[in-house]
Amino acid sequence: MSLLRSGGVVFALVLLMTLLTVVACGSDGDEGASPVAPPEIPTDTPVPTDTPVPPTDTAVPPTDTPVPPTDTPAPPPTDTPVPPTDTPEPTAVRQLVPTPTPHPGPFTSVGAGELHTCGVRQNGIIQCWGKNQQGQADAPEGQDFVAVTGGHEHTCGLRKDNSVTCWGEEFLGRLEVPDEEFVAIDAGGTHTCGIVADQTIVCWGENKDGRSTAPPGFYKAVAAGDEHTCGIRQSGQVVCWGGNNYGQVRQAPSGEYVTLSAGGFHTCAIAINGSLACWGSDTGQQLGVESGRYTSVGAGSDHTCAVNVDGLLVCWGDNPNNLHNLPSDSSAKPPEGTFKALTTGAEHNCAIDIDNIVNCWGWDNFNQAKPPRQ
Repeated sequence: MSLLRSGGVVFALVLLMTLLTVVACGSDGDEGASPVAPPEIPTDTPVPTDTPVPPTDTAVPPTDTPVPPTDTPAPPPTDTPVPPTDTPEPTAVRQLVPTPTPHPGPFTSVGAGELHTCGVRQNGIIQCWGKNQQGQADAPEGQDFVAVTGGHEHTCGLRKDNSVTCWGEEFLGRLEVPDEEFVAIDAGGTHTCGIVADQTIVCWGENKDGRSTAPPGFYKAVAAGDEHTCGIRQSGQVVCWGGNNYGQVRQAPSGEYVTLSAGGFHTCAIAINGSLACWGSDTGQQLGVESGRYTSVGAGSDHTCAVNVDGLLVCWGDNPNNLHNLPSDSSAKPPEGTFKALTTGAEHNCAIDIDNIVNCWGWDNFNQAKPPRQ
C-alpha cells in the first residue's frame, strides 16, 4: 500500500512539472530558453495506433514516360487572298470563229469507178467519194498526181514521174503495178491497162479471156471495160481483146479514131472527124448514137454520154436512175456552161466544165454523184 502511494506522489509531481513546462512554452518567454524534455511515458502504457486509411488516389503511371510535345506545328495561315468586293464589270467574251479551210481548188482530172469517183485537184492531190467497202476511195498521200481512173473496187493514179499507184481491193493482182513508166492508164472491172513510154500497152489484174493481154503494137489510147479492152493504134485503128460475148471485141469499126471508152459490154470511139461509133451490147439502147460531132465520150453499164463540140452533154441508153436526163433539182443539175471532159461509172456520170468544176448525176446510193466542195 505505501509503495503505491509513494509512486503515485512521484507520478503526480512529474505530471505537475510537465504541465508547468507546457504552460511555460506556450507563454511569451525568451526565444533562447531551453526546451523542457517531455517526461518519459511508461512503456507498459498502451499507445493507440492510427487506423490505416485506404488510398483514394488511382494509380498514376510513372512520370518518366515520354510525353508528346504539346507544341504542335502552327497551321498554315488561314488568311487567303480575298477577292475585292468590288467585282469589275464583265467584259465581252471573244468568240473564236474557226478559220475556213483553204479552198482545195478545182479538179483537173476525174475518173468514175463502178460506185465511186475520184478526182485530181490542181495541187495534185486526189480526192475520192462514194462507195469505199474495199478502200477504193482511200486515196494515197501525195501532191504529184496528174490523172486517176476507177474500176469496180479499185482505183489507180498516174503520178508526175510516170509511175502508177493503185489502191482498193487486191484480188487477182489488180494492185500489182508493173515497174514501168506510164503515159496513160485506164481501169476496167478487175484489171487495169496503161500505155508505157515505148507506146506499148501493159496490163495487170485479172486476165480471164485474155483481157489483160494486149496485141503487140504501138498505141496512143487504151480503154478497159468489164471483161474486155480496146486500144487505138498510132495509125488510128481500133483493136480490141478479151471477152466477146456481146461482140464488143470483134465488131470494132474501121476508120481512124482519136479517143474511146469501154463500158460494161460495149465500147464507143470518136473518129478524127468528130463522129461517134459504138458497138457491143445494146440491151439498153446504149448504141443509139445521136448524130453530131463529139470531143469526149463515156460508156457506162447500159448507157452512154458524150460532150459535143459545143460543150453540151448528150446521153442515151438505159435510164433507170436519171442517167442521161439531167436532174431538174438545181442542187444536182450541172450549171449552164461548157464541158470539156466526161467519165462514166456503172450508172452515174461526172463531167468537168471549162472552169474545172466537176458535176455528177445519176445513181447516187453511195454518194458517188456528190463531189466534194470545189
